[in-house]
Amino acid sequence: MRTWRTIAVTESFEAYVIAWPTGGSIELHDHGDSSGAVVVAAGDLVETTVASGSGSAIVTAIRPLPVGSHVVFGPGHVHDIVNRGLLPALSVHVYSPVLRSMTFFEHRESAGLVPIRTEDYPLVGIDR
Repeated sequence: MRTWRTIAVTESFEAYVIAWPTGGSIELHDHGDSSGAVVVAAGDLVETTVASGSGSAIVTAIRPLPVGSHVVFGPGHVHDIVNRGLLPALSVHVYSPVLRSMTFFEHRESAGLVPIRTEDYPLVGIDR
């Protein structure tokens, strides 16, 4: 199971360090109204992004995130991240504005990308 700690919080952004054990992952999700950036500080992660295509079609892209690589995204970006490497990994995540919610999704053959739950977060200072 992945673990995380808040490393900085201001009125305009917040930052976390996340530890990913081998096989650690998070399901498909967005970041509400926040934009974000992820930098891989140790290990190797894999990001899968999904977007709705025409009808119930889903467009999927998979990319490796080796140490030193980064991802930058805006609101509406739906992705998951997994540590498929042989060793634990660390990543730093920064969100602006401060992360207030995340919606989690399932890919259903008949319906496409379907929201299954939304988690709302306190404004500042609480580890999630």
